[in-house]
Amino acid sequence: MAQQRGMKRAAKVAKRKARQCRENYRSNIKQAVYAFEKALREAEQGHEEHVHDENCNHEGHKH
Repeated sequence: MAQQRGMKRAAKVAKRKARQCRENYRSNIKQAVYAFEKALREAEQGHEEHVHDENCNHEGHKH
């Protein structure tokens, strides 16, 4: 009986760890998407404020 209890506990622990791993993976993806969208918004806002002239040499205009 003790061995059977140990197997049930091991299965339960394995399921919990797998669930936590999946949740962390999804959370990391959501954080990355949020950071990417935030960077895009900031870049768009910063780009609108930038004045372009013939001597403009920031990264977006280097060829």
